[in-house]
Amino acid sequence: MSEPSQNQQVTTEARSEQDSTSVPTPSGNNLDALAVGKWVIRDQSETRVSKNHVNTRFFIISDTHSSDRINEATQGQSADVLILCGDITRHSLIEEYKYVGQVLGEVDAPLKLVIPGNHDGSLDESRFWDEWDTSYNNWPVRKGVQDVDQLAKLFGHRGDAKKALERYGFQVLNEGHNTFNLRNGATLKVYASPYTPSRGKGEKGKRGSPYRAFQYGQENGHEFLIDEDVDIVITHGPPVRSFPRLFVPF
Repeated sequence: MSEPSQNQQVTTEARSEQDSTSVPTPSGNNLDALAVGKWVIRDQSETRVSKNHVNTRFFIISDTHSSDRINEATQGQSADVLILCGDITRHSLIEEYKYVGQVLGEVDAPLKLVIPGNHDGSLDESRFWDEWDTSYNNWPVRKGVQDVDQLAKLFGHRGDAKKALERYGFQVLNEGHNTFNLRNGATLKVYASPYTPSRGKGEKGKRGSPYRAFQYGQENGHEFLIDEDVDIVITHGPPVRSFPRLFVPF
């Protein structure tokens, strides 16, 4: 990370040099232990680092789905910044947010950032809670539940999911740019977006996921307006032709 005026660009190509069945075990602060094989950075000539750069450690995790194996992935980890890239929960239940927030809140990271994924419908506060919006009528668990008290027991109320994460030190990011002054002296600029393309019925006639929060139709697309000077882009879906393997299959 560098001063705000500096532009860092890193071109990466991920490549596994081990068989996918050979899985390293996470230990200590070795964040790379979560990846299968070696993920190599190429095109170093395109990496520009200012003379005043500050080494910054990131712990990045995604698709926790309120799994009880989160402890396995995070035990003993520390970083300057923790980033949770969506699908915090499986059903968007309020108790799931509390659980994930509590577990990841124990990670030693002064700054914790999170974006929603397509499973985190109740964080879509402009639509999930609008009784006139039918977008979430078929949401699993919620479908067919009409009793207001029962809905509140399952999902809480508008804003409760966000508050549950904030209670454990997370900042829930909306789509757009944010700049943070880190405790280690670095300045970090990120672009965040929870939006992913909907698969519809899926490939070869297979059904897509019934969890479709923050999704857009591929026929309409979505415009991601990303400044050129961002340090990190945080999205729920990976970039095109990039799909790293993780140690813990949530």
